[in-house]
Amino acid sequence: MDDKNAARFRQAAGFLHPRLAEELRRLEIGTQCAVREIRLRAERPAQVVTGGGAFFVTAGRPNRKPAAGALTASSAELQDSFSRLCAYSVHSHQMSIAQGFVAAQGGHRAGLCGTAVIENGRITGLRELSSINLRVAGEHPGAASGIIGRFFVQGLCSLLIAGPPASGKTTLLRDLARQLSGRGDRVCVLDERGEIAAAYRGIPQNDVGSADVLTGCPKGEGLQIALRCMNPQLVLCDEIGALEELRAVEEGLNAGVNFIATAHAAGRDDFRRRPQLRRFISGGAFDYAVLLGNQPGGAYQVFPCTALIGDTEKAHYSGNTEGAA
Repeated sequence: MDDKNAARFRQAAGFLHPRLAEELRRLEIGTQCAVREIRLRAERPAQVVTGGGAFFVTAGRPNRKPAAGALTASSAELQDSFSRLCAYSVHSHQMSIAQGFVAAQGGHRAGLCGTAVIENGRITGLRELSSINLRVAGEHPGAASGIIGRFFVQGLCSLLIAGPPASGKTTLLRDLARQLSGRGDRVCVLDERGEIAAAYRGIPQNDVGSADVLTGCPKGEGLQIALRCMNPQLVLCDEIGALEELRAVEEGLNAGVNFIATAHAAGRDDFRRRPQLRRFISGGAFDYAVLLGNQPGGAYQVFPCTALIGDTEKAHYSGNTEGAA
């Protein structure tokens, strides 16, 4: 697994300007395996982010503080990296760029900052790029085994997986798709941002088992397509929350379909403060909510959804997503 994670890091680094990629590949293998993000800012020292924090890179070594000669991306190198991430076809990525990201082959995703281009009151693109946050894709088979063993032995149910950014939500979702479709359940993955299956020319780059994958389609419309055309027993999607998505989920529930989705929430109190999440719960869309901690692969708690938005404090089940990242 370490070899595979290091290979994923090198693949992600390979989307950057050659000088930046070469310097990053000088990091020792153990560090390469641990890197979750590569953060570039124009004319400022670059950083790599691991479970141990953020580090600057100097001569192939990670440092807590930027030293003389620390790896720094020029504005031209940042723009070149952006073009490479887009496979030199920026126009074909305009929809995702307007949302602040670019998905690259292999499941990697680059968050973007710059000056917004506004047309008719809507963001249509970015110019004067100022920073790139390249998230390195990772697979951790078995991350969902505890949840499956507890809640999916007798059949299917609906789960909402909530946690802060980089807590392992997508990794857990991916392994649920892999294991549940692998045992014969009809699973459809709505991969709007290309992070779950990371399909390239129709072929998933990440292992999602025998799941059907719809890539690049807004979740509300994707849910309608899945329900009309794919006859799923279970639909999985990332970062749910819009009103049209709730309506589609309600339609699916009426048709007997179960759902597993993720949402951003830094703990139970934060969950309760988010009206869109309360709307999903109060509407009966999910049976249980899985609340992840700050660290991928760490402990989680599972609450019956009715208890999560009520006064009951006791978790229904606690466990650990071993290997999630």
